[in-house]
Amino acid sequence: MKTFRYLVLLAAASSLLLVYYIYRVGEKPNIAEQDLVDSLANGEPKAGTKSKSYGALSNSTEISVVVVACNERHNEALNMIKSAIIFNRKQSPLRFVIIAEEQLKINFMEKLNDWQESLLQHLDAVLYVDSDTVFLSPVQEIWAMFQSFNASQFAGMAPEHEDTNAGWYNRFARHPYYGELGVNSGVMLMNLTRMREFHWEDHILPIYREYRLQLVWGDQDILNVLFHYNPDRLFVFPCDWNYRADHCMYMSVCDAPDGVKIIHGNRGYFHSRAQPIFNLIYTTIEEFTFRTDVYANFIRTIEESLVLPSNSNCDKLLDKFLQDPRKYFKENQYEEIT
Repeated sequence: MKTFRYLVLLAAASSLLLVYYIYRVGEKPNIAEQDLVDSLANGEPKAGTKSKSYGALSNSTEISVVVVACNERHNEALNMIKSAIIFNRKQSPLRFVIIAEEQLKINFMEKLNDWQESLLQHLDAVLYVDSDTVFLSPVQEIWAMFQSFNASQFAGMAPEHEDTNAGWYNRFARHPYYGELGVNSGVMLMNLTRMREFHWEDHILPIYREYRLQLVWGDQDILNVLFHYNPDRLFVFPCDWNYRADHCMYMSVCDAPDGVKIIHGNRGYFHSRAQPIFNLIYTTIEEFTFRTDVYANFIRTIEESLVLPSNSNCDKLLDKFLQDPRKYFKENQYEEIT
């Protein structure tokens, strides 16, 4: 019973958080003069303004990445930020919006004190990622998907699963969900201007009230209900951009023809040896030192540390995980990451 009450409370907090970081207006944000901020700025467009049309990305295109970090999750969030910087090959300006508890601010400040100074202003769009994600490709690549949105779409997400035999929503959900297998909220492109125009909070809160006793995965379930009834508002991108152990632990169900782009270590896979390659990639990024050779201290470390052959089906896909890193960082081609 306590667990059930906790899940209901979690769902409520998650839904309110969604409203908070998308629709908060009229307040002055608390801003640190770093790439890090600890609250999401307002950004209500002026009357008569239209959503941006995302043209070709240039090196000056600023990319906003949002993450929520609670309790012990601040280390994961820092690792996600670190991975994004490692793969920021074009040196585009990155802005990290971190929604965190008050007591965690000093942890972020101490770790990121040497980073580039910036000022958070109005946000038209953001890339939201869970704290337990790491980038294996440049952030610019997924940000460019905004260009693929049609006139009605305001969010982009990956499917929750690729296999009906193992899908969670099609087997267990007691509420409506998007498409055949639902979508996963761990990585989400968000056009905030369009979401405001849609009156996001007028849709989210009624969904929570109606389905609150059926929600298991909090905000993700709410989003699935929303896009079930508004499928024209969602752009679905491939599993490469939200790659989880579910995609490989039993059999490979995510083709990822161009390699794994973003790895999502949900359910603690970054911190266990159940699927060693997830833990190895996470810890290698965590231990990586800026201004050192990425090939030698990231790619080679993973290649030499992973014990093959392995009983893990995910480990057998090593080349998929390292496809992009090998493409961007060649052996004996040192590139300083600052």
